[in-house]
Amino acid sequence: MLGMGVKLRKLELKMVLLERVR
Repeated sequence: MLGMGVKLRKLELKMVLLERVR
């Protein structure tokens, strides 16, 4: 369960970084 939460957090960070680069 904890692993999944971390994965989701990393995915959100990636999306935010991608939007910032845009």
